[in-house]
Amino acid sequence: MEKKEIYKYLLFILFFIAICCNCCLFVSCEKRGHNDIETLVFDVSDDSSVPLSDIADNIIKIGLETADECLLKDVRQVEIFENYLLVKDISPFLYVFDMEGKFIRRIGTVGNGPGEYTLCTRFFLDEQNKKIFLKTNVGTFLYDIKGIFLEKHPLRQSKGSITSIFYDNDFFYLFNYVFFNENTDFYQDIYFEVYDKSLNIVDSLLMHRYKTGFKREIYSGIRKPIFRNGEDIYVYYPRSDVDEKKVKDTLYIVDNFRLCPFLDIRLSNSQKDDRINYIFTTTRYTIVNYSTWIQEGTSSVFKIYSSQCVYDCKTKKSRHAKDGFTDDRYNNDHVIISPMFKQDMFYYIKEEEYSEELGAEPNPTIYIGKFKE
Repeated sequence: MEKKEIYKYLLFILFFIAICCNCCLFVSCEKRGHNDIETLVFDVSDDSSVPLSDIADNIIKIGLETADECLLKDVRQVEIFENYLLVKDISPFLYVFDMEGKFIRRIGTVGNGPGEYTLCTRFFLDEQNKKIFLKTNVGTFLYDIKGIFLEKHPLRQSKGSITSIFYDNDFFYLFNYVFFNENTDFYQDIYFEVYDKSLNIVDSLLMHRYKTGFKREIYSGIRKPIFRNGEDIYVYYPRSDVDEKKVKDTLYIVDNFRLCPFLDIRLSNSQKDDRINYIFTTTRYTIVNYSTWIQEGTSSVFKIYSSQCVYDCKTKKSRHAKDGFTDDRYNNDHVIISPMFKQDMFYYIKEEEYSEELGAEPNPTIYIGKFKE
């Protein structure tokens, strides 16, 4: 065989090997079965308390100043950005406090003109470039910490509703809800999508399809369905399989913009109407939040009770915190903790009692903790 033919043959073999390797990598992510990943089982019939001191090194208390410009109602999100505390409630604004709780400013402008919006549901951070994104009804607005409007990203679809945007290394990760009907049946599709900085779509994956009836239903119990832990990005969106006999779900990890099963979660001894709201991981812990719907007497009113479970990967132990963790540093009451953008940190909120002096309920107190390593 001539040298030229030998070289061609070797190049063909190398090319074939490269293709096989790439296919294996692709299949390992796309076809990876749930039997190949770790499963965490939590016994929710265990009513023993879990003190916050068992999982947290330190918890700071920040009483938010109450003023006419910052009367908060139903706080939805709390983050630390530089040396400021950012708080989002149901109003269209983002509120900025210092770390002592003193009100600094509010960010955003309500209206129908340029740089204005009428609804803002959530915010997210670009710490590297020191910028803040507000997710609004007319796009994503970009500000600095001084509240100066910088630019607008028209990140919204002609069909559907974009929620839960996460920005990381010049890419947008988000969920897109699309509603449609077939004959008399109504459905909701939930897509996980990735866009680059120029708003070109990189990938789209249909995660769930639900039959919703005649109402458009958007699940609102998700705290952080997309989050970062170290160098990895994780995704969780709750299932709506109300007929499932066992409460279970899966946490996913993003690998080359694709979702791969990372962790299976199961609640043993759970009730039929129990539902997992969110899952997040830290360096050491996995936290699961779930809700129980309980009927009030003989009425048609149902009340929601939230509880949490924690898995310690250091001790390999799972625990159930019924009604939330016990705040053994302050009032020994039960609290539900939520993840923060900053790794290994969490917060919880306590509402204050009515003040005769203010003639209203004061702003809530924010508690911020750091998980043990």
